[in-house]
Amino acid sequence: PFTHTNGTAGFTTPATASLGTAGVRVRLTSVSSPGSDGADGNGEVEDYVTTIGCAPVVVATQTLDAGAVGTPYSFSLSATGGVEPYTWNLVSGSLPAGLALSSAGVVSGTPTAATSGTSGSSVVLRAINSVGCQTSLTFTRKIFPLITLSPASLPNGTMTLAYNQTVSASGGSLPGT
Repeated sequence: PFTHTNGTAGFTTPATASLGTAGVRVRLTSVSSPGSDGADGNGEVEDYVTTIGCAPVVVATQTLDAGAVGTPYSFSLSATGGVEPYTWNLVSGSLPAGLALSSAGVVSGTPTAATSGTSGSSVVLRAINSVGCQTSLTFTRKIFPLITLSPASLPNGTMTLAYNQTVSASGGSLPGT
């Protein structure tokens, strides 16, 4: 749509416009009702060239939830800005073993190995909107190791008798509580 206020003209670029340069033709007339084609009255025609750029694409998801080895995981990423839909891809790094990224922005799978270090593994993911505008963000993903307790179940106790059973843990990382 075109607007005019106090000698200032403005227009909104349609969402379907292509990126790059575009021509804009403005016809100014000396009458308040120039007719449907703008040709009535005295006036001036000016041609302008403008560059249509990307609206900022912003990744709305800033962190990924932590996961655990052997536990199914699913997390949806989201972005805003520009024209939907968004396509997601992996720019650098790798997701933890057992996880994959769909082009719709869903990180899912069942982790098969724990990540090392205290912060986990880092990946750079990119969101690209339907007209090619894009942004990337680094995510850190922590997969905790599976902890196994032994024995798997405790023996029954008896009322009024002292109960003592040693429980041990394996897997995980130290220190543990």
